[in-house]
Amino acid sequence: IHEKVTSLKEKYRTGDFKLRFKGNQIALANALWTSFELLECRELNQGQFEARIRSRGGQKFNDVFNELSGAIALEAMEEQLPTMQDVFLKLVTNEKSWFIALRELNERLSN
Repeated sequence: IHEKVTSLKEKYRTGDFKLRFKGNQIALANALWTSFELLECRELNQGQFEARIRSRGGQKFNDVFNELSGAIALEAMEEQLPTMQDVFLKLVTNEKSWFIALRELNERLSN
C-alpha cells in the first residue's frame, strides 16, 4: 500500500519546495526569475532565510537545486509532496462528486 500512496502523491505533486538558505531575498528573487513563484519567505536569523517556492514548469528536485545553488547558499531543501488529504481534496474539487472521488481513491489504494 505504501507504494500506491507514494504513486498518488507523485501524480498530484504541486512543485512546491521548502528551502533554507544564506544570502538575501533579492538574490533568491533573481534566481527564481520566471521559473518559480515565491510563496513565502521569512528571515530566521541575520542573513539566514526559509522560503517556500512553487515550480512553474514542473522542475524536479535536481533542476531546482541546480538553478538556485549558484545564487544562494542552500542549507536545506525538500520537495513538499501533498498529503493524502490534499490528494482527496484535489479529486473532490475537480468537478467530481464526493462519492465518485472517494470510490476512485479507494480503488487506487486497494489495487
